[in-house]
Amino acid sequence: MKQNETKRCPGCKQGLPISAFARNKSKATGLQSSCRECRAAAQRKYNTSPKGKAASAQYHKAWYLANRERLRALGATYRRTAAGKATRDRAWQKAKGQPERRQQRCAKEAVQRAVRIGRLTRPSACEQCGAPAPLQAHHYLGYAHEHWLDVQWLCVQCHTAAHAKDAIQAAC
Repeated sequence: MKQNETKRCPGCKQGLPISAFARNKSKATGLQSSCRECRAAAQRKYNTSPKGKAASAQYHKAWYLANRERLRALGATYRRTAAGKATRDRAWQKAKGQPERRQQRCAKEAVQRAVRIGRLTRPSACEQCGAPAPLQAHHYLGYAHEHWLDVQWLCVQCHTAAHAKDAIQAAC
């Protein structure tokens, strides 16, 4: 096709220059049937649909599980850098003025230490729904020092729901 040619987009029903269409070697014309704007709009619509959200979540979950060890190694490397240490220090400074946040932070770090030295073991699935997702420690008895290692291992969704339930009960 020549550069000055136009092609009709079935989405917006306009004749557009071929530069408005992405390449597609499998098509006879070598171009996508819809223009870039229409394809982007269709992709946005799909991504916000329940089916698109589920497909995206499934893809990201599979990617995380396939790359978990590499991500953990990257995180450990980052935490040893000056930027990682500065991030940790900012978090501690923020927690200083908020006793509840400081207790949460100490409880979280106690669990991390216990897992690292083998006092606690992280199961492979969520204790509530059984999902083999990345797990978080839920301090279901609170953040008091004596309960730092009393945790339930929950997936992100169950952990969020547990905290929402706690907030509702606290408000009543």
